[in-house]
Amino acid sequence: MRIGPSRIQRRLGQAAAAGLLLALATTAHAALTITAPNAGRGFVITDFVTGMPNTGPGSQGPIGVAFRPDHHVLLTDPDAGNLYQLPSHADGQVLSALDFVASYTAPLWGLVQVQIGGAWHYFASDFGNFVEIDPSTGAELRSIPGAATLGMAPYPAGLSGPHAGHIFTGGTFIVWEVDPVAWTATPFMIQTEANTDGLAISPDGTRLYTVHSDSIFAWDMATTGMTWVGPTHPGEGYDGIALGVGSLAGYVYVNCNNGDLWEFGLPGGPHAGVDNLLATGGTRGDFIAADPDVQSGGSYPSLLLTQTDRIVRIDPPGGGWFGPPTSSLQPVGSAAAVLAPGTPAATRLVSIAPNPAFSSARVEFALAQESRASLAVFDLQGRRVATLAGGVLEAGPHIATWDGASPRGPAPAGVYFVRLEAAGRSDARRIVLTR
Repeated sequence: MRIGPSRIQRRLGQAAAAGLLLALATTAHAALTITAPNAGRGFVITDFVTGMPNTGPGSQGPIGVAFRPDHHVLLTDPDAGNLYQLPSHADGQVLSALDFVASYTAPLWGLVQVQIGGAWHYFASDFGNFVEIDPSTGAELRSIPGAATLGMAPYPAGLSGPHAGHIFTGGTFIVWEVDPVAWTATPFMIQTEANTDGLAISPDGTRLYTVHSDSIFAWDMATTGMTWVGPTHPGEGYDGIALGVGSLAGYVYVNCNNGDLWEFGLPGGPHAGVDNLLATGGTRGDFIAADPDVQSGGSYPSLLLTQTDRIVRIDPPGGGWFGPPTSSLQPVGSAAAVLAPGTPAATRLVSIAPNPAFSSARVEFALAQESRASLAVFDLQGRRVATLAGGVLEAGPHIATWDGASPRGPAPAGVYFVRLEAAGRSDARRIVLTR
């Protein structure tokens, strides 16, 4: 176990160095763009955070991403050796010295969060050890030597069985299974890859998907036998992986070191055999994370893709999302979260669909009590674009529709926010309007 000042320099001692590092960052744009054949499907790419202090073409850039219940987002940057915390899930953030948490002599790579006994715990790998960190200070609380290398994936929350509550992490020719309560790590399987990069587990907990170099594999969680080898594209450098859910079920998404994003069809599903270059033109792509926070990130969980100097977000077509979330933070606003008539609820936005929206979007919201309420659409400058509902409304679920109009005519394509205000509470979510 390696704890204390010799292992980590705290925020105050490193803030000046972090500021200097950020000041030296270039503004080179990771121009990841949807390929022409896929432009009409409804995927939208935006910058989530820019200004990462990495400029070289071989830089790993940001890799680990984890989410806090207060809507803060943790990022690891192995090149800089730093841990950062962003204040929100909103797009368009620029990294600053104020976001710096800690610096490490052995940088953190993979990063996940898991709920244990009602409390959130944060785990990372440092290319050799599985560690638990304090998300506020970055301090390493405890470690399991040798039980981690790169990718990490918790077993889906809510499932029972021998793997319930465990975390899977890639190692050198070994995928480890960590019990974060007993604080033990056991080899789950021996594999053909030297180091496992990204990992993802199917929503039903029956398959483990791993990527390394130019290969993607599916493993049976019960037998650890290989069940599928996905399409290979030499020179791409497969690294991060996520699964499609909802209307995207049957797809797997792979982030690549050469700046490409691939969409593959899983065997036995509705898209079997699909080998699709979804987006290209980016910089080095490493791990990826399904963003479970839809209060500020959209109606359905979107995908955060790491690049050399930034993280970009891909919003899915309406009815689809990415997952399962790489943690036990549950998405709110997926199709399963829509309230039935008469269901008591907290005052909140429930869902926006479709999102992205082409012509109109259905906005579902709920009030915990009868109150004066306002539901409106705002642009990124905070200007009101449309009022969807207002006045004294009864308790329970409500539905409104935005037809993409503004007082000056059709609103231009872009990113907007739908905001609900009622009984002293406010809830806002992002909506992308396409034309």
